[in-house]
Amino acid sequence: EKKQSEIEVEIPAGVEDGVTVRLKGQGEAGRHSGPAGDLYIRLHVERDARFSREGDTVRSTVSVPLTAALLGGEIEVATLDGAVSLSIPEGTPHGAEFRLKGKGIVRVRGGRGDQVVTVEIQMPKKLNKEQRRLIEEFRKAE
Repeated sequence: EKKQSEIEVEIPAGVEDGVTVRLKGQGEAGRHSGPAGDLYIRLHVERDARFSREGDTVRSTVSVPLTAALLGGEIEVATLDGAVSLSIPEGTPHGAEFRLKGKGIVRVRGGRGDQVVTVEIQMPKKLNKEQRRLIEEFRKAE
């Protein structure tokens, strides 16, 4: 007869999807009153819509207003530890990447990876008359 029981398992920070954790002596009882075997648990890490993972590196994308990309500015970026401010330099192109040191996945053996943030420039869907006039002036000045 098989018995069911609940046990608490401590999962180390930074484990990857598909890793197997072995719990010594937590398996079924051995034959002829022998010692219990081991229990193996395969871990599946849930995905997050805001982040992707490459080893200990976290990747994310952030939308940046056109004006911030052209003129520079501060934007807010989500990290695993909460939002941080990121300085965007003047003239930042679409697809530019910024590295946030130590904001990635905790390494099982200590330390921490980085977060790489990719910039996605937000283009205005529609310009009002004043914006159009200013952009036309900008085009003439180029």
